[in-house]
Amino acid sequence: MSAAVRESGLASSPCPSPPFASGRLFVLDSRYDMISMNILMAVERLTPTGGVEMTAFQMSEELAKRGHVIDLLYEVDGEMNSAYLRFCRSMTQVPPLRCEPTALLRSTKRCVPVAWNARRAHRPDVVFVHNLMTVPWGAMAAAASGSALVCLLHEVDAYHPLTVRILGSQVDRLIAVSDYARDGWIELGLDSRRLDTVYCGIALERYPFGGMAEREAARTALGLPAEGFIALYFGRLDPDKCINVLLEAWGRLTTDPAQRRLVLLGSPVLHPDPDAYQRELKAAAPPSCVWMPMRSDVVQPLHAADIVVQPTRKEALGRVVLEGLATGRPVLASRVGGIPEILTDELSRFLVEPEDVVGLTRGMESLMNWRTSEPELARTCFTRVADHFTLAHSVDRLEESLSRAVSHRCHRGPLGRVLRRTC
Repeated sequence: MSAAVRESGLASSPCPSPPFASGRLFVLDSRYDMISMNILMAVERLTPTGGVEMTAFQMSEELAKRGHVIDLLYEVDGEMNSAYLRFCRSMTQVPPLRCEPTALLRSTKRCVPVAWNARRAHRPDVVFVHNLMTVPWGAMAAAASGSALVCLLHEVDAYHPLTVRILGSQVDRLIAVSDYARDGWIELGLDSRRLDTVYCGIALERYPFGGMAEREAARTALGLPAEGFIALYFGRLDPDKCINVLLEAWGRLTTDPAQRRLVLLGSPVLHPDPDAYQRELKAAAPPSCVWMPMRSDVVQPLHAADIVVQPTRKEALGRVVLEGLATGRPVLASRVGGIPEILTDELSRFLVEPEDVVGLTRGMESLMNWRTSEPELARTCFTRVADHFTLAHSVDRLEESLSRAVSHRCHRGPLGRVLRRTC
């Protein structure tokens, strides 16, 4: 991006106008009995890195299908650009919008042009951010345009409670992706009266149920053995995902290594030296491990697998868990964060303590032959998602939160009122 673009905060991509986008749209959409809104959404990257990125994409796509107009601001371009282009009214590449407490003045100065541009270029009803540290920019953009500010909160971050309370006071509506996340943010000082829980569900048609025929076809397409046991991990390969624990547990299995494969789909993202870290993981991995690059469409790897493993140290909800269950695969996952809110009742037996190598090994051994010993488990897994964690239900709740924020937009905290007077 050029210096001139960075200064202006503009690097727009022309997007085909959705059929429902005509000026400042704020009308009743009879299909959903919901007010249609102009939503200015800010995301960090357009890559299928993990659950945060996929959640942002699929929720915004579903909002567009329901008649809402999406104007997208993004920092890092990626392979999902063309997919966003299909439903966004506009797409603008911008400088980083995070305002870290240690560099607040410099961060704020960088964000001012982008916030001011929101007033004349997008005219939003809602500014929708996905990180608490983008709230200072969001408050400026909302004040400049007279719109509501909504923040979606994922993992509970270790910010000072005073910082959390000040930033939270600028937001009209806060949304946590699980009750675990909601409780954690309340402990840090957010107002429980303005904090909703909206589970980030998935679209079942994107993660179709797969039986033995689908397993055979997927394995052929991926070059994996037609027979034998396959476990799948997919997502970031960063230290907090405990891939080293998974590799050690896999190496302890007593079954013939020739009759099993561990597929690891993804790459490190947050590690300071991702290539070196991945080489380190591969060097420690047993020979029966198969490494694949991350992809936006994970259905084939899911269908090829017998189980999904998620040995993470922290997880606000656990989108990987939902995607695995939806395809009819049992998911062995850590008892952390929001995952126990998904794996309840009879599925709770697939929870293991974080970084418990022995427990993870036993869990995988217990699932080696589930297709013959417990074939009804596939339908149980699917039903859990279909009944409680669909994208349609999630966006129903999200629309309610956005609409509530628009209705109460004038109750933002003192910073927002000052900014509104100066803008």
